[in-house]
Amino acid sequence: MFTVRPCVEKTGVAGGLAYSDNLIPAVPVGLLGLLLLFRTKRVRFVFDDEALEVRVGDELKDSGENVFVGGKNRWK
Repeated sequence: MFTVRPCVEKTGVAGGLAYSDNLIPAVPVGLLGLLLLFRTKRVRFVFDDEALEVRVGDELKDSGENVFVGGKNRWK
């Protein structure tokens, strides 16, 4: 069983796992955190008066067609 010490409050889950010598679960948790950090810097949700739209990048380019349901990434 993995143990996480109270240091998790300041360092996050991956840091807490690494601190308590649980390196095997700390690596995937840390990589997932990096992936989410990278994606949240690129993907933005833009609201206007009538809909929510997904945009990508600093210039807020159109994210293209939604490959799972088809059509634009815009919801009313």
